[in-house]
Amino acid sequence: MRADRRYVLAILMAYGLAGVALPWSPDDAHGLGPVALVLGAVLSFLCFAWCKAHAQAFGMRPPYAAAFLMGAAAPIGLPYYSFRAFGLMQGTWLCVKGLALLVCATLLAGVGATVSALVHAQAGPLRGLA
Repeated sequence: MRADRRYVLAILMAYGLAGVALPWSPDDAHGLGPVALVLGAVLSFLCFAWCKAHAQAFGMRPPYAAAFLMGAAAPIGLPYYSFRAFGLMQGTWLCVKGLALLVCATLLAGVGATVSALVHAQAGPLRGLA
């Protein structure tokens, strides 16, 4: 498996783990809780590394600051990288695949959060026994 695809799988796993961890986070967390902050940091690294690995898989250097933009603000970095490196047609297809990844990752996080919330609800009465 190519390195860039490993990063895509790691992004999916990060979203899934964040969904599982969300029901177990403190109830008093306001706004961005600890799960969201950790997920943001992990995704920043993974997006940066994906950009470098994807360009290397295609035998080129990423456009200037593309990897930084992917790590700092992926909604800006992905179109910049895609269109500068691959042109209009292939760049558009890469952006569509990026949106599909976001939808799949969000669904995976939702499923993980739902299952984890059910487990958390079942574990609630057992905590008083310990």
